Amino acid sequence: MEPGGEVIAMAEAALETERESLRARQLALEAKISERAVLLKRKRMMAAKEADKQKVIANFMLFIEAIEKNDMETANKFDEKAMKNTIFTMMSDAGGFGKKK
Repeated sequence: MEPGGEVIAMAEAALETERESLRARQLALEAKISERAVLLKRKRMMAAKEADKQKVIANFMLFIEAIEKNDMETANKFDEKAMKNTIFTMMSDAGGFGKKK
């Protein structure tokens, strides 16, 4: 072996080990980035579902208040069938009322 060849071989081996380590860290980082994207999407979907639930509750409360105030004009505008369908959909949905994943 040439003079210094042993040192160069050791340095190359160390560099290759470092490259492998960097590749492994890069793959782990990419996996975390992908996982984060999935979690953010799930969070947005859950927030949208929660907003829908709050809207249903708010609309129902307006209906109840109209009945209490004998405001038949407002009460008659309320679509009970649509409300029932919305609640049924939420309950049968995997992320709906009372169900946990």
